[in-house]
Amino acid sequence: MSLPATKIASAVPAREIRSDAGSRSNPVWLQVAVAAAAIYVVCLLFGVLPRGTGPGFLGALNSLCAWAMWRASRRAELPAPVRGGLKLTAVGLTMLVLGTVYQNFLIHTGRDTTIFNFSDAFFLSVYPCFLGALYRLPTDARRITGWARIVVDGAVYLVGVGMPVWLFAIQPQLAQASLLDSILIIVWPLCALCGVFGINVALLTKAALPSRRAVWLLIGGMGVSWLADMIFSLDAAAQIIINSSINWINIANTVATVLLLIAARRFAVDPVPVQRHTAPTAFSPVPVFTILLVLSWLAFLSIRPDALPVAANRAFPALILLFIVLLGREVLVMRDSLRWMAAEAARESQARFESMVRNSSDLILVVGRNHRIQFASPCARRLLGQDPEELSGQSLPDLAHADETAVLTGFLQELSRHPGQTTRIIWRVRLRDGQNRYLETLGCNLFDESTIGGLVLNSRDVSERIALEESLQRTTKMDAIARLAGGMAHDFNNLLAVMLSSSELALLDLPPEHPMRANLDAIKSTAKRGADLTRRLLAISRSDHQQPRVVSPGEVLRSARPTLHRIITGNQVLHISVANDAGCACINPELLEQGFITLATNARDAMSKGGSLTMRVRAATVSEALVKTYLPVPPGRYVVIEASDTGVGMDEEARAKLFEPFFSTKNRGRGFGLASLYGMTKTARGGITVQTSPGCGTTISIWLPEVPPAPSPARLPRQSAVSGTATILLVDDEPLLLKTTHRILQAKGFTVMPAGSAEEAKEVLAMHSGPVHLLLTDVIMPGQSGPALATDLVKSRPELRVLYMSGYTGSELG
Repeated sequence: MSLPATKIASAVPAREIRSDAGSRSNPVWLQVAVAAAAIYVVCLLFGVLPRGTGPGFLGALNSLCAWAMWRASRRAELPAPVRGGLKLTAVGLTMLVLGTVYQNFLIHTGRDTTIFNFSDAFFLSVYPCFLGALYRLPTDARRITGWARIVVDGAVYLVGVGMPVWLFAIQPQLAQASLLDSILIIVWPLCALCGVFGINVALLTKAALPSRRAVWLLIGGMGVSWLADMIFSLDAAAQIIINSSINWINIANTVATVLLLIAARRFAVDPVPVQRHTAPTAFSPVPVFTILLVLSWLAFLSIRPDALPVAANRAFPALILLFIVLLGREVLVMRDSLRWMAAEAARESQARFESMVRNSSDLILVVGRNHRIQFASPCARRLLGQDPEELSGQSLPDLAHADETAVLTGFLQELSRHPGQTTRIIWRVRLRDGQNRYLETLGCNLFDESTIGGLVLNSRDVSERIALEESLQRTTKMDAIARLAGGMAHDFNNLLAVMLSSSELALLDLPPEHPMRANLDAIKSTAKRGADLTRRLLAISRSDHQQPRVVSPGEVLRSARPTLHRIITGNQVLHISVANDAGCACINPELLEQGFITLATNARDAMSKGGSLTMRVRAATVSEALVKTYLPVPPGRYVVIEASDTGVGMDEEARAKLFEPFFSTKNRGRGFGLASLYGMTKTARGGITVQTSPGCGTTISIWLPEVPPAPSPARLPRQSAVSGTATILLVDDEPLLLKTTHRILQAKGFTVMPAGSAEEAKEVLAMHSGPVHLLLTDVIMPGQSGPALATDLVKSRPELRVLYMSGYTGSELG
């Protein structure tokens, strides 16, 4: 009994469906057999071998083929019906061998005196075996041909082929044959007719298991044998082929056996598909074969009308009409078959597309005109946290963030108005757990495509990329602010240096009881506060004046405890925790202490209704680079400074501007806020992460790379104030600072040659004939910088020593 294709896959265990690529190469015995058969056919064509040598070779070849078929039937991966069909084929080949042996025995003993003998019984038994093998093949559930067409094909075949066989082969022999011989004359062509009809049924209805090639070879071998029997039955009266000098019977039988032998090999090694089964072909060979036979009969009737019976001549008009009907019918069949093949190709293309969609890492959506989801790929489960079935029917804008619903709706409306257009958008999707993800969506309008009929949206999660871009933008903005701060600090430091120097010189000249000392002290104190403010401004940039050194952030936090307690007062509580394994970091301790004060001040302002601030220092190891940072935190060992408060928290807009200078969520113009903390951390090559949300407080983490503790420095002897009589070339582009420094050095006994620029300094040095011991120059000046000036002057005066002075060096000193 044949099985539907849907049941075949379940009948075969999945673990047994495999393909051994190494075993699919043709073995030596098969190559030798095919080569021997080819040599045998060539010898028959040229008449080299006598007629008596045929049965022995064919018997050996059929024996080998029967063994190969039986061996293939024991393959466990094949369905049981296929294995049963192969066993029947092996039995049929065995009967063919026995018939050949028995016929050869009769020929050699001279007992072959009648038309019918037991060898014919062996040969005729091959037909039911082979037909049973075809019947045992599983039925293809998706076949195009119904039984009505198969019956019509058979009827046309019987009329178109059976009538000439009866008129030209059977009827002329029945008049002179006995009853037993008459039965044989009728049975042989009838069996051949049934065999060809069985082949037609198998080609149109049976599943191609394990492969089309295997089934084609099996049917081809049987078909060649049965067509040979049909042709030789038709030639029984004319004796044209039978009496030919070439042994066409043995040639046909050899070709048929070789095809069956190769088919057995294919059944043994071809991989078995798990689910998909298709018929070997969509075309029916019976009408084509009938047309060819009818054409042959018509040609024979037109050439030799007198050599055939009168009934054959009367059948001439019927054959012409049958030929026209068959030709028209076959055209229609070929049209339907081509349509079926096109549909099959479309199904294969759709299957490939579905496989690509299922395995795609992108989310693919099909959205209708009402903006509701018609299809969602399996990736929706990973990106959106919902199954594709849940998304079906939902409105796509409802999945977007509340701030971007209108933007996504406008995108869909604009895309719907332009068929075939492709547009891109980045939007935020709101997940069920409250998180937001950024999706980059490429949309295409395919409403005009009948197979889709909607907007195809290909979305990819770009949340990590957006976070990195925002971090890069913040870093770029802070770098620009740092460059601006550095330039401001340079000019500001010059002014402060003049104020401090002038006030100190004036205080030296005034007695302790002078009434102006109070005013000068106020000026000096204000200048020092301005210098502290400048130092905080320089913390934003990568200044060389921060003097970082190896310190313990935990010890700095402990020493700042009294100051922090004075900041956190009232209904606010401060907790300080330092882990025992907290290591050291390379950073300016004064700036780090100021950073603790800044963190405490910001936390106090965020907890106006009370709360607690926890500041801790601990050690941590980062194995993978952290994402969503204000400053990157690559893998490594870190000293982590955390400040966690229970204040009001911040929204996304406040987080984006958290480290910008002068930004504050409370009072405007309060100072640099956390910008100095950002600059300090960046200079120390550290990172910053922030965790905050409205109403849930804020946690700011400073990640400082851990370094080995520094050795205790040796105590240096106290040095006295510097004075001397050396000659100094003083260069500074700020006139007030140049004048003040000139006065200070002159008061200490030095000979000073002032210059307001590099060009002026070269002129002054050129006019001085005596020795110059020191070049004291600013670093950043209009025109030529201090280091460039020093390089030029040292070339002409190698003994010249160089000392740089600057409030901001930028990158001039490397």
